[in-house]
Amino acid sequence: LDEAEDALAAISPEVLQVGSVLFAELALRRSDYRMAIARLGNCGGPVADGLRGYLFLELNDYPNAIRAFRASANEAPTSATLSNLGYAYVAIGSHDKALRSYRSAVGLAPYDQAASANLVACLASTGRYAEAERELGRISRFHSDDLQIQISKARIRSLAGDHKGALRLLNHARTQQAAWAASPLE
Repeated sequence: LDEAEDALAAISPEVLQVGSVLFAELALRRSDYRMAIARLGNCGGPVADGLRGYLFLELNDYPNAIRAFRASANEAPTSATLSNLGYAYVAIGSHDKALRSYRSAVGLAPYDQAASANLVACLASTGRYAEAERELGRISRFHSDDLQIQISKARIRSLAGDHKGALRLLNHARTQQAAWAASPLE
């Protein structure tokens, strides 16, 4: 027993932290979220806290997810962590906090379509259609031929009550896709 304790004491905290995260991820792969949280224990740091937040999301424990994602984002903010934080805020009805998180995520990763889509969805759910349309316009400059962005633009127009504008956008997207599909490969 003394030898085992001596061997464990010689292992650096960083190595133990990586081991805890990997051990927790094995439980996650089996969808055993509670076991994964237990395996993380008191392990800290942005990776462990981000994983902990995700696990709490899977368990619909939004207050704990928010605490974990905030801890992760405070130490090393990433677009994914901030997007997940936004999702947790939406789940508890804190749309203003969600918008701040989604905007921060887009600020960190301005070309990330997923971050932009999360922001657009939150803007639309709060009736901020003009802002949602501006964000779609911004991201479409980088992904101009993306059909999903075109459909999202049409959806926002429809939600805003501009059904004819939505139909025009859908027809334009259909024409673009047909032209793309008909063009020869080189």
